Amino acid sequence: SLEGDKAIEMYKRAISLNPNLEKANIELGKKYFEKNDFSNASYYYAKMTTSDLESWKNLKESSMNLKNYDLARDAAKKIAGLEPKNPHIFKELGDLCEKTGEIDNAISSYK
Repeated sequence: SLEGDKAIEMYKRAISLNPNLEKANIELGKKYFEKNDFSNASYYYAKMTTSDLESWKNLKESSMNLKNYDLARDAAKKIAGLEPKNPHIFKELGDLCEKTGEIDNAISSYK
């Protein structure tokens, strides 16, 4: 596994050659998340189409740190689909729906 800034540069180079390279976007998001650079982490994680649970959780957390509740809500919805038996994600999803003005969705998430 590549470390730190060298890894970031390598993944950025790979993405410059192929912007749709999912693994590079996820790994770059992860590297920025580890550095608490939530803005860049969210940017790269938001390009995901995968079902990688850890990455969706990191996107939700990064987005919440940035107070981007719409993106956090969307990530929470994806997590809820991946973990349908996890009551905690439905509580979080309800809270995020409430913050974004989706009261009906908040109520159904709390049930």
